[in-house]
Amino acid sequence: MNATNRVLNRLVLLLAGAALCGTGAWLLLTVLRPGWAERPLRALDDGLGAVASGVNGWAIALPGTGRVPGALVLACLIAVVIAICAVLFIGTRGGGRIRTVLREEGPAGETSVDLSVADAMLAGPLRGRAEVISADCEAARVRRAPAMKLTIKVRRGADLSEVLRAADRATAEWDRMAGTPEIPVVLHLADLGWLDRLQARTRVR
Repeated sequence: MNATNRVLNRLVLLLAGAALCGTGAWLLLTVLRPGWAERPLRALDDGLGAVASGVNGWAIALPGTGRVPGALVLACLIAVVIAICAVLFIGTRGGGRIRTVLREEGPAGETSVDLSVADAMLAGPLRGRAEVISADCEAARVRRAPAMKLTIKVRRGADLSEVLRAADRATAEWDRMAGTPEIPVVLHLADLGWLDRLQARTRVR
């Protein structure tokens, strides 16, 4: 369940990859200087030189500080634009996470169920099992509808069929409580991290 804007993510990755590939190709050709690339490299160098001379040819007069070179002003403007774009990009990440997994309206008012309730019903019974190291429940809005992800980390050598049956029982109990099976629950059996492996060895001893 990806809660971020996938189109924007791919666009940023595409632009960053294209910029890195272009810069790397230019540096490689500049160092090797093959015969077939001599003319375009000379044209590119002339263009960059003309731009640099044009930027350095103008300056901004500031009271009390003298004249500020145009190259410095342009560099500051580029840095500000990059910083704003970075802040906007970071601010749009993870916007799909939600805390309310169920909302029902009735004659007496509105009833909402928090993620902590779903976590207690779905992940709580699994945390007490000996073969389970950790179990966590997350929720996000996918296509304007809530969906949940149940992540389980099991010990090495655990019987996965028993863990899956326990997860099915917990999911069935959640469906009975919620009164609707329309909320999808994605089960993810996660791999152990280095810290989980250390904890598993310590507990076995």
